[in-house]
Amino acid sequence: MKCATWLIVILFLSKTQTMRAFQTLVSLIVVPCALASPVLFTSCHEDESPLMLQSMEINPYPVKAGGTSSVAVTARSTVALEQGSYVEMSFKEGPFMGAVKKYDMCSMSDQDCPIPANSLVKFELDFQINSRASKGVATGNVLVSDHTGAEIACIRVPVQVDH
Repeated sequence: MKCATWLIVILFLSKTQTMRAFQTLVSLIVVPCALASPVLFTSCHEDESPLMLQSMEINPYPVKAGGTSSVAVTARSTVALEQGSYVEMSFKEGPFMGAVKKYDMCSMSDQDCPIPANSLVKFELDFQINSRASKGVATGNVLVSDHTGAEIACIRVPVQVDH
């Protein structure tokens, strides 16, 4: 049903029914939006990287300590991405650095490798924050390397951790 139809239906309901219908409508609209969230990120370097991130979304957000979340990334690569390109992801909470997890970029991408230079590439990966992580903000570090091991992007992401 479209929003206008919902409003007409709500007008003809009793006060209790109207409140329930409104709560249902709000949850239908708000809940899917609350599950995923675009996040702000910064480059580790001042100069432009060969892989320029355009957007990053984490789902669910905030992340749950001990739970699994996914991150979806859209980026433009000025270099070709070949088999052997990879993404390393780690989280730092205060002075503590979590384990570094390495992902094969070609298996996470929406395209088959090799991905030509100047392509828009989307990839998604799952990650987990340590179950002992404190509630608050952890720093996600994402390092992307090409098939030779040369760094093509380094990103820092503040990640809200909940319990």
